[in-house]
Amino acid sequence: MSTITIDRIETIDGFHALKPDWDRLLGQCSFGTIFSSHDWLSVWWEVLGEGHRPYILVARRAGEVVGLAPLMQTGNRLEFMGTPNVDYADFLVAPPERPVIEAFIEHLGSIRRQFSRIQLEQISDRSTTLACLRDIMPASGLPYHLKPLEPTYSYVYDGPPEKQGEFELKLKNSSRGSRYQRRLERDGNHRYRRVIGERVLPDLPSLFHLHYHRWKGTPTPSKFADQAMRGFYVRLSERICSSSTFLSLLQGTSTTVAGCFGFVRGSTAYLYTIAHSSFHHKLSPGTVLLIQQTNDLIRAGVTTIDYIRGGEGYKSRFTNTENHNYCLTMFDSKSAARRHLRWERFKESSLGLKLRNNAAIMALRIGADQCARRHGKARLLKNAAARLGRYLLDVRKYHLYRLVGERIQRADTPEGVSFAELSADDTESLAILYGWWADSVEHARACQRFAAGGRCFGAYADGMLVAATWLLRQPEPARCRPLKVSLAESELLAVDSYTSPIFRDRGFQTALKQWAYTKAHAEGFTIKALVPRDNKAISAVWYKLGAEHIDSRTQWHVLGQAID
Repeated sequence: MSTITIDRIETIDGFHALKPDWDRLLGQCSFGTIFSSHDWLSVWWEVLGEGHRPYILVARRAGEVVGLAPLMQTGNRLEFMGTPNVDYADFLVAPPERPVIEAFIEHLGSIRRQFSRIQLEQISDRSTTLACLRDIMPASGLPYHLKPLEPTYSYVYDGPPEKQGEFELKLKNSSRGSRYQRRLERDGNHRYRRVIGERVLPDLPSLFHLHYHRWKGTPTPSKFADQAMRGFYVRLSERICSSSTFLSLLQGTSTTVAGCFGFVRGSTAYLYTIAHSSFHHKLSPGTVLLIQQTNDLIRAGVTTIDYIRGGEGYKSRFTNTENHNYCLTMFDSKSAARRHLRWERFKESSLGLKLRNNAAIMALRIGADQCARRHGKARLLKNAAARLGRYLLDVRKYHLYRLVGERIQRADTPEGVSFAELSADDTESLAILYGWWADSVEHARACQRFAAGGRCFGAYADGMLVAATWLLRQPEPARCRPLKVSLAESELLAVDSYTSPIFRDRGFQTALKQWAYTKAHAEGFTIKALVPRDNKAISAVWYKLGAEHIDSRTQWHVLGQAID
């Protein structure tokens, strides 16, 4: 058999030039997924590739490309391309796989001292790569660690082909699915639909918004708080084959209550992102969506629905197959491998598990990691010092603004946006916009505001409520604590102006305020607003509208407690 040679590609142009061989090898892999496709990784590199460098290994036998190792360099670490956003990663190798994988491991072993570590994550046990690694690594003499990661769940259709068009998913608790469905139907008129390709674009903001509020305030905040990640999903929908991307939605009369973004490759569907409305959580809209989506996909010819990595409990109810992903770590020295193993043992100890599962520590770790990745360690330390200083001693200044009708400046209305005054019947839409739970204090307060004569105005884009602002006839004591605000009969207090994070920086809030306050002025009202001085975005909106500053007050906070 001819000798296998290894070449290295370290440029984006070289990566794009490999596309024909990449697509061919992906089709020959034992476990080729959408996440290893050239199209998917091209979009990832274009949108999220900043701070990384291609480090692709190309295996050739007699001049023919027989294998690719899609790697990249991140800092002083070597890892699979697309990490941490890929749910499966692998070498792309034509059969027979073992000689090519041996050549890759030998080459990585020869360069391992150039990196702090070589960490190859998300190798599935459904791939022949894992079996090859288990045989190759012990005999290589290299310092390494091969460990299982989180489980992956799939639903595999094993019925007769002629019955696939009539498929009905049966949950392990057979009555649960129909109970959820009936409960949601009693609450209102909800319908399921699935769109594919570029047709998902108008509905993507709804998914982003639901996901943002579903994970807001948790140790693992939504990835869609990052504009680059939202752009990544948009580019995937535009660039990946029109039949590959899909978005399933469960929609009510005026709002989307659950959504799932995924991909189809061959006969496999990958459920990449799932989100549901916090307000409707007791109605289990996510469960209803997944049942209807599974029925729809199986009837359309899909035979495997992959819920990808993550051990969330709900996945076991919808699936019949469990697998695991693995991580191969190669070290520059045996001492580094021993230190790593000691650390792994500590993480699995009782104390380590308590620390890992502590919500506050998890939130701190994830926030620090995200800040360090985006802005560097220097910015991370600066932010930490600033937050500590504000906790010890914080001086807050509040401004009171007044806006009379003749001073209201005209604001440009963004294209495709409409405005309306909301009523108590719109509290469901407001709850989804603000991210309230059905039994939350905020939701109860909104109902009380409407009952007390409060007024709420909203901005709509693509049929979705994207911004809102309130005008109250009576000040709320807790909200007006820094300044004792009094209202005359002809005055209204502006509070709780909010724009969905997915639609910020588009001028919606300014245009909404201009419309709402002009409407209130036409009815003979003057508007007041209490604004923290450090909230420059809201202050800028009031200045742009032509408001005048009429009062201020400074409030001291020591160790997080306000001192009046």
